[in-house]
Amino acid sequence: MKMVYVRRITFHNQNIAGFCLIIALFITACCLTFYNRPITFEENQNPLNDSNRGCNLFSGKWVYDDKSHPQYNDTQCSFMFEEYACEKYGRKDLKYQKWRWQPHGCDLPRFNGASFMEKIRGKKLIFVGDSLNKNQWTSLLCLIESSIPSSSSKSVIQEGNLFTFHAIEYNATIGFYWSPFLVESNNDDPMVHRERDRTVRIHSIEKHARQWNDADILIFDSFVWWTDPTMTLLWGSFGSSDAIYKRVEMGHRRYEMALNTWSDWLEININRTKTKGENYSVEQHCYNETEPILEEYWGATTDHGMMHAAESSIRKLESRGLKVQYLNITQLSDYRKDAHPSIYRIQHDQLITEEQLKDPKSYSDCIHWCLPGFRVHANWKRGIKCYDIAGLFFIAFVIVPLYLSLYHGPNVQVENVVKRQQQEPIPGVERNDESTSSCNLFSGKWIFDEQSYPLYKEGDCSFIHKDFGCEMYGRKDLKYQSWRWQPHDCDLPRFNGTALLEKIRGKKLIYVGDSLNRNQWTSMLCLIESSLPPSSNKIVNLTGNFFIFEANDYNATIAFYWSPFLVESNNDHPYVHRLRDRVIGVKSIEKHARNWNDADILVFDSFMWWLEPKMTLMWGSFGSTDAVYKKVEMKLRRYEMALNTWSEWLEININRTKTKLFFMSLSPYHDIGESYEDKQNCYNESEPISKEGYWGVATDHSMMQVAESTIKKLQTRGVKMEYLNITQMSDYRRDAHPSIYRRYFNPITEEQLRNPRDYSDCRWQKKKTQLPFLVLIFFMLIAFSIFYSESNIQEILHNQSHRVNRIQDGSFLSKPTQDFVLPNKPSVVLNRSSTCGSTVKYSGRRAFPTASTAGSVGQRAVAETKTCDLFSGNWVFDNKSYPLYNESKCPYMSDQLACHKHGRSDLDYQFWRWQPQNCNLKRWNAKEMWEKLRGKRLMFVGDSLNRGQWISMLCLLHSTIPPDKQSITPNSELTIFRAENYNATIEFLWAPLLVESNSDDPVDHRTNERILRPDAILRHSSRWEHADILVFNSYLWWRQGPVKLLWSNEENSVCEEISGLGGMELAMEAWGDWVASHVDPLKKKVFFITMSPTHLTKEDWERGSEGNCYNEKVPINDERYWGSGSDLPTMRMVEKVLSRLGSKVSVLNITQLSEYRKDGHPSIHRKFWEALSSENLANPASYSDCIHWCLPGVPDVWNELLFQFL
Repeated sequence: MKMVYVRRITFHNQNIAGFCLIIALFITACCLTFYNRPITFEENQNPLNDSNRGCNLFSGKWVYDDKSHPQYNDTQCSFMFEEYACEKYGRKDLKYQKWRWQPHGCDLPRFNGASFMEKIRGKKLIFVGDSLNKNQWTSLLCLIESSIPSSSSKSVIQEGNLFTFHAIEYNATIGFYWSPFLVESNNDDPMVHRERDRTVRIHSIEKHARQWNDADILIFDSFVWWTDPTMTLLWGSFGSSDAIYKRVEMGHRRYEMALNTWSDWLEININRTKTKGENYSVEQHCYNETEPILEEYWGATTDHGMMHAAESSIRKLESRGLKVQYLNITQLSDYRKDAHPSIYRIQHDQLITEEQLKDPKSYSDCIHWCLPGFRVHANWKRGIKCYDIAGLFFIAFVIVPLYLSLYHGPNVQVENVVKRQQQEPIPGVERNDESTSSCNLFSGKWIFDEQSYPLYKEGDCSFIHKDFGCEMYGRKDLKYQSWRWQPHDCDLPRFNGTALLEKIRGKKLIYVGDSLNRNQWTSMLCLIESSLPPSSNKIVNLTGNFFIFEANDYNATIAFYWSPFLVESNNDHPYVHRLRDRVIGVKSIEKHARNWNDADILVFDSFMWWLEPKMTLMWGSFGSTDAVYKKVEMKLRRYEMALNTWSEWLEININRTKTKLFFMSLSPYHDIGESYEDKQNCYNESEPISKEGYWGVATDHSMMQVAESTIKKLQTRGVKMEYLNITQMSDYRRDAHPSIYRRYFNPITEEQLRNPRDYSDCRWQKKKTQLPFLVLIFFMLIAFSIFYSESNIQEILHNQSHRVNRIQDGSFLSKPTQDFVLPNKPSVVLNRSSTCGSTVKYSGRRAFPTASTAGSVGQRAVAETKTCDLFSGNWVFDNKSYPLYNESKCPYMSDQLACHKHGRSDLDYQFWRWQPQNCNLKRWNAKEMWEKLRGKRLMFVGDSLNRGQWISMLCLLHSTIPPDKQSITPNSELTIFRAENYNATIEFLWAPLLVESNSDDPVDHRTNERILRPDAILRHSSRWEHADILVFNSYLWWRQGPVKLLWSNEENSVCEEISGLGGMELAMEAWGDWVASHVDPLKKKVFFITMSPTHLTKEDWERGSEGNCYNEKVPINDERYWGSGSDLPTMRMVEKVLSRLGSKVSVLNITQLSEYRKDGHPSIHRKFWEALSSENLANPASYSDCIHWCLPGVPDVWNELLFQFL
């Protein structure tokens, strides 16, 4: 398990707030508790024994202890850095070394270097941050030095930013990596970093992160360096001519942005099963102080706002499934004003001068910590006297919790449960022996045990379903009820219904799947019935797909939800589902998922319903006229696609700290004997198969591998799911099927009665096993998992801000509704006249899981060559080779873009050529472009800006095609230009919002109320899916204020209002999901055009001026120019979505190069569709079009770039 820690710190300076992140390392250390080697404490001190479980190590007081402290001598430590050696540099009062931290209610153990080194044997521990983390790293090296053989090398090696000590005898590395902001900055040199004008690449961390990515334990800090009142934030690379710089104050926000970058990187990249992580929290004047503060105290400069930002980032990480321990050492450090070096250290590698000695307070170091003693995170700045740092109580304290955590962990994985049975009894589990040091519950044999089995009688169970009551339907041999599963090397606990009900008190347990899972749900109800009070209501209510039993005495729900494919299908009715032509909405799960989203325990299964040789896959809604259907075989692939949809939903939506997840492996059937030629089935079988290791020939191992692979991927993304592998144990039980002893929905014929084997039910799919052994195993896993994580669940409950109701209408039916009809109503098509019945605030609902699987294909492709950034450069006037065509000779020119035709006399805008730095654009060649397009469909999809690029492409290419070989369809939603001699088309699809909206008419789309369906992309995608080259854009239509979301297919439904940026993110996620699911980059090329800038405000490029692009005739020549028409939050959101799609999408980054072209817009020189008023005509700037582009002009360069990368 990798460990990550974050630390919290304080300072002692009246002018500086404190700093927060260092304690990340401290927490990482605590996470080491996952290692299970025994711990030994000196003097029998164990702060984590049963009596001290309620101890808060960070709450206590400092106690003077000159007997056991200090734990080493600073003059004898080989690793001591001069800036921490206070005694060496003249400090006479050494009391600061002898204070011991005493938590309330428990003791810290004395540090044991040898035990610590054993715990990190073969591992790599890295401190990442600033000099405060270096302070702690130094402390740790001094603490463990005595445990290193004297003959061993004790040198520290520096490679770039990484300082490492390698303990050869333990094969362990303890390193420090200099990265004061965690993200990149101009202060990243570990020696030369005293830049006064601090510049931070707020979204760039990879340069650092790849250096510590393989660590087993990571300890982070970052705070003091953020305390400058102003800083420069950088987007781009240092030294790049097109980098964007912005000087900002916004102290907490810039810090939060960096932490988001850091936490996002950890979430996506960190090895969650290997690396543990911790983070530290934040820390008057320290000169001449010799005693700690002994009363409860908070320093005035401790910045609680920044502390909150760090804590918030860590909470978000934890909610996404990544464990980061937060070492809150701030207050305990705040007491230690006496423990700083003050004047007793080297300053900037030079001794203090006589002049400085006259005013000691002016140069006192009140940030770092003397060693032995205290260590914290801080940044020394010239001109600032002393930071208020009560941070990391002398390093030994930060290391001790780290040391403790190596032995005692808060989280216990299920696979370790059986090993711990001897150590701690589990409520409700009655252990029969003591032999469970290691046990695989799923490997064993069946033992006949008529003394303890069955656990209930069929006739006594109020919940037994007629389909499962074999005895009721005439089965005489009841031996099948008396077999007990016996794992090798251990025993299953005896089921205890009362204990299980106590464990799920106040919780909701839901089985989701087909009739096999319903079988297990029924078994669970029969098992717990005897533990319910006699007066309890024992009625199962049916609401929609839900079968619900409420144990009111325990405030617990045990339910079954019918969803045989997990995703949507035409078999979703809980009773009417025997349709042979199965249709699966393989990318649609929300209809089901919203009903079980708030469960505490979820048990899934899905397998047997996928065995049909052919099925129809559907994209869209049932009954919709634009739904896409495809009949397929590909059994494994369709199953994998559905499981991916299911797993992606869980990854994005499930509450990982609350909900326990289980997946049942396939339940085998016995339709045939031990070979395909053996026609013997389960009929008349009365004994299990005794051959150990038996696998039925009908058991599909490939499908099992698909399910196991999906679950493993989920686990690597931080979603814990237990895989209950019941397949082989069930494979032995050929005797346990209903055979002929069940209810049949159609009368048995005379012919069938003559040969009972022909109609025997030997498939668990239809009606399954009667034995509760699955429930026993499940009970044990639930009991352990809930027992060991109860505190984690309770901790998060009060923070749930949004829960999806499991039953949408809140009603409960006591019997099934008989007149249920499968949904078959087509959705109402949105158009300009569409309206909302009413409007409410956005609820937080998501239409699609974000596409996260595409990254495996490769890195997202940003269209640039290996040696040249084609998007960085300048415009060069070139009236010899430009324009590439004549406006008047292009028959496809639009009056909206024909600027010369509509009166523009200055034609210089046509003569500018884009010149990348250090290379040249490939010269346009129409014939070569046609050869690239031969036999292909090139389609532009988007708004009028993409339509302008499409028209540019037609003008660039049409002249090489004979007039009788080219044609174009009338203007419509999809407009197609055909070149017959190349068998190629160049098409434009009007879809300004990518998803379905009331603006989808290519002509009549001007409306004041923009309504869209964020979960409906198929109306458009069905038209673009077969194109070979796709060029998408979407931006400006989202910049016109809030939009309204319509989730229903009905007319006049309730809409939700959301910001344009929020709506665009939902639409981009839906589009991204389509790309992730449908695009093979080896067969289909997809490009996304970044935002096209506007020039609506002249003040952007000419301070103090009014107006816009009207009458502008030359480009902007400032390479660092960035106008207000290009929105950075939108760019970041688009980048986030695109980054998940890997190499499936290439990005044409036209924004910066187009920013320079204020002269390239039509302005007043275009056709306007509405008559201009006299007021407009008197003020041309008032109606100038500064959004679209004249042709020939800027869009031609966009197409040259596209040509470059096809």
